[in-house]
Amino acid sequence: MSLVAALQTGGEMARRGGRALLGKELQARMCSCWAPATPPATSHGGEAYAPSSCKAGCPGFSSDSCQPVGWCRQPGAILSRFSRRRWGVGTTLVPSGHGYSCRISKACMHQLRPCQGLGACLALPRCWYQGVDTFMSRKGPCQTFCSSLAHPSSTCQSHSATLRSPWPMKILLRTYSQSVTGQHCASLPWWPKQPASSLVPAPRVGKHSYHASRPAGTECHVVDLRSDTVTQPSPEMRQAMAQAEVGDDDYGEDPTVNELQRVVADLLGMEGALFVPTATMANLIAVMCHCRQRGAQLMLGRESHIHVFEHGGIAQVAGVHSEALQDLPNGTINLDELEQKIQRAHQSQYHPRPELICLENTHSSAGGRVLPLKYLQEVHQVAQRYGLRIHMDGARVLNAAVALGVPPAHISQHCNSISLCLSKGVGAPAGALLVGSGELIAEAWRVRKLLGGGMRQAGVLAAAGLVGLSHVEETLKRDHHNARHFAQGAFALGSPLCSVNPATVETNIVMATVSAPGLTPAKLCELMEAVSEEEVAATGQAVSVRLFPWGERCLRAVWHCDVSLRDTQLAEGKWRFVLGKWEQQSAGVP
Repeated sequence: MSLVAALQTGGEMARRGGRALLGKELQARMCSCWAPATPPATSHGGEAYAPSSCKAGCPGFSSDSCQPVGWCRQPGAILSRFSRRRWGVGTTLVPSGHGYSCRISKACMHQLRPCQGLGACLALPRCWYQGVDTFMSRKGPCQTFCSSLAHPSSTCQSHSATLRSPWPMKILLRTYSQSVTGQHCASLPWWPKQPASSLVPAPRVGKHSYHASRPAGTECHVVDLRSDTVTQPSPEMRQAMAQAEVGDDDYGEDPTVNELQRVVADLLGMEGALFVPTATMANLIAVMCHCRQRGAQLMLGRESHIHVFEHGGIAQVAGVHSEALQDLPNGTINLDELEQKIQRAHQSQYHPRPELICLENTHSSAGGRVLPLKYLQEVHQVAQRYGLRIHMDGARVLNAAVALGVPPAHISQHCNSISLCLSKGVGAPAGALLVGSGELIAEAWRVRKLLGGGMRQAGVLAAAGLVGLSHVEETLKRDHHNARHFAQGAFALGSPLCSVNPATVETNIVMATVSAPGLTPAKLCELMEAVSEEEVAATGQAVSVRLFPWGERCLRAVWHCDVSLRDTQLAEGKWRFVLGKWEQQSAGVP
């Protein structure tokens, strides 16, 4: 009798109310099902094991020359594949493995209530390798056993159900996709096939997630302005990545990474550069290199990216105290307040000692504002006066250089270190660089290793950065032009619901202030992304524009290399339609 038949028989016995009889009967039947075809083998790796082969009709797994053909699952068994020393299927590493599995089965079945069917989860048409380390929960007296793995047609609770049962019936069938190589299953009994499109997560705008409504069968033109991090690698980048010459960057032997570091160091006029996965890591490494004494303090803006959006890494990891100063609307910090804070700390035995000033250029929360060169000179003078160093979060520093019309080195000359992000305006899929003196970069390499940022054949990522940098100035000029075009159009609309000030648009970021009662930034973002039949009928096109809610009354739009002038015009038209429709509804016009 097969295992499934044994379990189904056990279920019938359970419904008749004999729990003790159920355990004995299942023990006997399972022992007959799993009786090993061969006597227990000798020890493997210091522990005995007892492989069991499947009988005819028992679906099994792939085999190789040193394994029994068609292993079966055993309740209570430790799942291990002998030759590869991986978690596999079908063996137990205890001398009495067969009896142990039977005892476990008996103990497990004694926990079941009489009305629980037993065949639902184990009636599998094909043994597969999905991890099922799941606890069961009881919903009612007649719930199907192992409901988390029930057939799709089952009405029992899903795999992600909340644990409610006081008795954890743990499935001991751990299997992993890597346990048996080369074996693929045509279908999963508890996981129906779905088209790839149905697995795509819902669009996310900030912390607000929603499904944007669209007429069925309508093809939408999507303009994604949430951030300049959403760009796709260009065909040229993909080709360069595929053909990149690589080596072990942890040994300094990746020629593509070395070339990228040289190019960026020259671009910013500094001695060296270090390739890291993200600009957040680059900023953290810089802080850890500059602030090496306990009790060190850094001065930065209250709305800066380092202070707000990097999970407090300077405190969590670097152990550095921060003094957050009020940002001015143009992204700068009041220099009088900055110097006053530094003087107070130097004159006191109780205050942390400032060692670093962090600037952000361009300033994201200020709408991509550019720090003036004169301001950078003045900050540099303050830092020199008190022996402080300056680190610039230059994720978008190339945008600042294009807006000022100066080489990037004219900006970085006022800093001791600067970070540059490749996945924003440059358009690369990943990567950033920390740039500074040779001594700083040598120490930064050690800190990168500490943080887990050392990569091996990283040239595949560096290659995309080199391609993006080769025409970055032209790309950023176009982005700035398109952002100003949208801002001027929104300003000319003169809507009382939402206002844009073109004078504050200096680079590729546009901030809009929502002032209409009942209309929040998140709601406006949802309306901009949704497409209605009325819109298609009125405008003759379906356009979905993705924006980012920024604070309680603001939203943000960011231009990048994947947004053309035509996309900008479509976004402007969508803006007019949405605000006009809201005004009509507010006025009670149908």
